[in-house]
Amino acid sequence: MRNTLFNISASWVVIGLFCATITLSLFVPIYTDEIVIKLTRVQVWLDGFERISLFPQCGPALSLHIPWTWYPSALIDWMIYGNATNPISIRITGMLGFIIWLGILAWFMLQKLKAKISSPYIIAGLISFIGLGVLPFLMVLSRSEQPLLLGLTIICMLPYVVKQYQPRANRAWIFLVAIFFLITSYMFSSHGKTFFFIPVMLASALYLSAESKKIWVGVVLLGGMALVSYDSLNFWSANYFCPDAPLLNAILSAHTLPIGELFSAPGEYILDGLRRWISSYRYIKNALFELHYQSDWLPSSHNQKLGWFSSLNDVFISLVYVSTIGYVIF
Repeated sequence: MRNTLFNISASWVVIGLFCATITLSLFVPIYTDEIVIKLTRVQVWLDGFERISLFPQCGPALSLHIPWTWYPSALIDWMIYGNATNPISIRITGMLGFIIWLGILAWFMLQKLKAKISSPYIIAGLISFIGLGVLPFLMVLSRSEQPLLLGLTIICMLPYVVKQYQPRANRAWIFLVAIFFLITSYMFSSHGKTFFFIPVMLASALYLSAESKKIWVGVVLLGGMALVSYDSLNFWSANYFCPDAPLLNAILSAHTLPIGELFSAPGEYILDGLRRWISSYRYIKNALFELHYQSDWLPSSHNQKLGWFSSLNDVFISLVYVSTIGYVIF
């Protein structure tokens, strides 16, 4: 792209509009689950590392002692949210989390492309996707998904950082190992769905171990990840076990396929997995324009037609979804 005055100005206009959008996200309503999630996480540090469940009807899981590998995460939560006397601070921390994540992506793209493309073009191109529709307002929600996204991004970036700067000193590797451990600990303590990202964590840990050329780095990284995963599996299994509420227990159990069925009923296990994969297209509906949204603060069109622009956007989102699935498979 030629560095004309028009192109540069257009890039800065896109960047300015996105900054205005981020400012407006301060007024996104604070959901009750955001408050409850922060309360249950902050009180862990104050209550002897006991976490109160969000499902009090489950009985034994009402209060569980967190694994010792989560202690650093409990300290981080207390330092960030311990003095959250005003609910607006939850939204501000959500905005900061989104900005930090966006900054990491921007830094990576600038490192890879700045020799070929001017910086304003790179940043404008990045935020043109992230700023699509109401996505920026969803990214500032201070829920469990945000630390997962931020942590996963950093874990994916660590191999690039090591390749780029090639650290050799032991203290540098001690710092990287500590960062890796803190991120995995915080992700696992945030939500049980972190288990789905273990292959990504393992790939990053193996790359870092190989690049370090130090046996102790591989032992600490892989051993620490295995320990955190094991402790987290025990905690989340107990947290989602709900014998006192059979209906809720059935709902929670249906979220994942029991790995034991792969050996006891492999045919049904594979068919159930295929049915879930085929049904995943329903996620597209949450990204498309709707006549009326579940949340009233999102603009609704009621009985009006959405027009050709929204239809084109829906087709674009669907193509992105199909392309992503195709890339993962092939």
